[in-house]
Amino acid sequence: MPSSLLLGDSIAIGLQKFMVGCTFVAGIGVNTPTMHHRLENTPALHSVTYDVAVVSLGANDRAGGIRLEMHLTVLQRRVPARRIIFVLPALEAQRASVARIAEAFGHSTVSFEPGKDGVHPNSYTVLA
Repeated sequence: MPSSLLLGDSIAIGLQKFMVGCTFVAGIGVNTPTMHHRLENTPALHSVTYDVAVVSLGANDRAGGIRLEMHLTVLQRRVPARRIIFVLPALEAQRASVARIAEAFGHSTVSFEPGKDGVHPNSYTVLA
């Protein structure tokens, strides 16, 4: 069975029930700098390489652009996985930044139809 890692924000929390058996590092309101800190301070992640990591970040970063892209560039190097799949945020500026970094480093992306709040998926089942 492939090993998997789920990192991120409240969208990652919503995906957790569909990713049974995966390692989970996420929290409500987590932004990219906070996830850097969590990765550095979770020793269990330092000794394993996962087959795949699903990363949902960017929605809680103030805006897209160079700052978010810098954080994502560093973060994607620290994610201990052979393959990374980024969940694209619904907000356009953040979405564009995440997509640029994923493309630049050869990572996959997945998108979703936003729900009523414009941030979270209309259906986590469809996203999973």
